[in-house]
Amino acid sequence: GGGGGGGGRGGEGGIGVHLCAKYTGSLEIFVVRGLATSSVAAREGIKIGDEIEAIDGVSVAGLSLESVKRRIAGPIGTAVKLGVRRNASNPVPGLFPSPPRS
Repeated sequence: GGGGGGGGRGGEGGIGVHLCAKYTGSLEIFVVRGLATSSVAAREGIKIGDEIEAIDGVSVAGLSLESVKRRIAGPIGTAVKLGVRRNASNPVPGLFPSPPRS
């Protein structure tokens, strides 16, 4: 067996979400616009159109899209907890472990 060593950080967000920023007035909201097939996010029930409200319990208000992506990606082997809003005002929490190093 054996596997390769280091490498890049992967795509946008270590859990396989692709985000875009939308503006409502002066507020920037971060919306899931795509999911990697068989990604952690897809397995955990994140859907396209979900709004990211918090990362690890910290509100994303005032952050840039780049900051949000960086925070979601995080270090390999760590887990990230997303606060997500879906249409209605009921939050859908999710816990997403990053893929382990092999």
